[in-house]
Amino acid sequence: WLKKRMEGPSAGELVTGTDGGTGDGCDAKAVTELSFSGDLCGQFEVLWHQRSEPSEQFLERVTEVLRLRSQLERQYGQSLIDLSSQLVSPPSLQGGTVHAAVDAVLVNFRNRGEQSLEIADQIEADIAATLQSVLTQHREASKRMLADVQLLERYREDKIRAYSKLSSRYCSRCSEAENVAQECLQGMAMRPAERTKVGIRATQLSQQARVAEEEYYGSIDQANRAAALYKHHLPIVMGALQNMEEKRWLCLKDCMRKLVVYETSWLRNLQYDLESAAKTAEGADPKGDVQEFIRQQLKAREDTVSATEKPGSLPEPPFGVHQFWTLGRLRPPKDTAARRQWLEDEAIMKRLVAEEMPPAVERLFSGGAQEAKEAAEELGRGLQDLRRRSALCCVLRAKLLSHEPQGTELDNCKPVDIAAPAARFDAMVSLFMGALNVCDEQADSWCGRDLMVLSQLFRTEVDGGKTVKLLSKIYSHPIWNKVTFWEDVLIIGLCEAHAAEAIWRRSLNAGCRFVAPSMTTFLSRVVGYMLTFGIRLEQARTAVLNAVRKHGAVLGPQAAAYEKLLLQAYEPGAQPRPASGVTGSAGNSDTAPRILEADNTESAWDAAAAQIADSGSVSAANAGTGDTPSHDGEVEEEDDFEAVAFGLPTAPPGPSSCEDNGDSAAANPDATQAETSGLDNESAQVLAALAGNQRSVSDVFD
Repeated sequence: WLKKRMEGPSAGELVTGTDGGTGDGCDAKAVTELSFSGDLCGQFEVLWHQRSEPSEQFLERVTEVLRLRSQLERQYGQSLIDLSSQLVSPPSLQGGTVHAAVDAVLVNFRNRGEQSLEIADQIEADIAATLQSVLTQHREASKRMLADVQLLERYREDKIRAYSKLSSRYCSRCSEAENVAQECLQGMAMRPAERTKVGIRATQLSQQARVAEEEYYGSIDQANRAAALYKHHLPIVMGALQNMEEKRWLCLKDCMRKLVVYETSWLRNLQYDLESAAKTAEGADPKGDVQEFIRQQLKAREDTVSATEKPGSLPEPPFGVHQFWTLGRLRPPKDTAARRQWLEDEAIMKRLVAEEMPPAVERLFSGGAQEAKEAAEELGRGLQDLRRRSALCCVLRAKLLSHEPQGTELDNCKPVDIAAPAARFDAMVSLFMGALNVCDEQADSWCGRDLMVLSQLFRTEVDGGKTVKLLSKIYSHPIWNKVTFWEDVLIIGLCEAHAAEAIWRRSLNAGCRFVAPSMTTFLSRVVGYMLTFGIRLEQARTAVLNAVRKHGAVLGPQAAAYEKLLLQAYEPGAQPRPASGVTGSAGNSDTAPRILEADNTESAWDAAAAQIADSGSVSAANAGTGDTPSHDGEVEEEDDFEAVAFGLPTAPPGPSSCEDNGDSAAANPDATQAETSGLDNESAQVLAALAGNQRSVSDVFD
């Protein structure tokens, strides 16, 4: 294409229509006219420095020379010869037809001896004044055009540079967030405090990735608008520049013709030289000179264009949306001593999950009484090691998920029945209590959270057909009474949600963005879990609000949205939520009130737990409130939570207990009275004494 444009039309080329005649009824020869705006639109600097500015300077020097000629016209011979040597055209303008006309005039200067003063007046009044007028007009217009183009180029380059910077930042933020999120979600072998730091870091980086994402999308629009503005105005400027260039040379051509006419009339004795100058001036083609200049530039560009961009060059418009990992070099995680240690611990934990623990878990679920007890003891040994504790949670999770379709989350699993003998279930209870003891001692909220969810998914059937959940056996464990544990569980859910968002971003198509706050199934049900473990709705609401607001600096502007999302399903008038394997305790007569205690230990998430410790212990009893969303479908029979929590013997199963549908004691006072009357006098006295020693809910929350 460049060669064809450079060579121009052939002499025999015709523009013919379908009827065989001339296509447009004009000249039969096809004329391909080149232009600055069409062929050299992206080379304004080249045009300005190699054509427009030199031609303007050349015309200015011609005007000056003609004025000197007017002054020196009265001198003879040598003065004109010296004058002709002062006019030297730039190399880039040599070879043109107008340039040849000027040379012919200079030859005529050298051949002139004595000149009259009349021609000096004519040169000064007609030719020099005309050229000066054109120069004055073109100089002002050229300055404005140069300033406008420079402003457009600076604006476009600034926006493109901003786009490049923001796209690199977007890539860096998302890549770093993805790496830290992988560490958070896969770092089950990390120490709780370290994993907590990684979780908070993942949350912060996820928020930064969102900010970078918004800035990146904004820079795309600005860069495209700047490019469109530049593309719209530059052809107009280039067209005006070509028009000025052609008019400048046409003016020079006319002045040269006038000068030749003047010379002819006054210097008839130099007819030969004048005829030569006249022919040269008549043959001058300013438009053709411009076309030839364009062809030369096209040829030079064809010879010098490289196939690759220069390093550090700005991207070319138009700009589109791309995935973050395509916008720059991804940063791998730093190879630190802590990371190497984590990888070693992760390898050990994977070996435990894949080889050592699964056989013992199978014996626990399917072996005999003695075999199940030995399996529980084997699994319970060494739980002080975080790696074994995390591996145990992974194996139990895999056991539950093996009964579900692929892709099912743990929170959506159906409960698994532990078949007789009862020793299997007792061994499971012993194993869970031992693991919870270690979690309580080491402030391990991650494994404690897993055990909390898992405890609701194992159950057994005792004599008489009554269903007993593992939750009822560990309900009295002191870890559930700690405010710091439930705060950590809430923040764990928030960190997992943001880490999942950072990882999920890679699977999205270009142009998709996150708008709603990050949520997971566990995070959406964390309040329901609190209710299940005996925390009253009002106190759960207070705990959620306090935890979210304390971590508002990490959550950023979405803190208020999380307050609404976590609690909206439990507000008055909300639609009932499906049970999904989680049974709320509010309004359940089998659930004893719980006293939450704000311990003096510093939370793994931040030092804000000290503020809760100063306010006293938290009591969160929920029996009889009836604020938990109702659960549709069949409600399974549960064991007596009150009796288990207070250490009393459970009531013997009977027909009425097998048909219990989970109605609250407050809704069925007769049933509660009947159950109380069924206890012996000693048990009733113990229950009354324990009830009298219970602290009020208002001790902490109110």
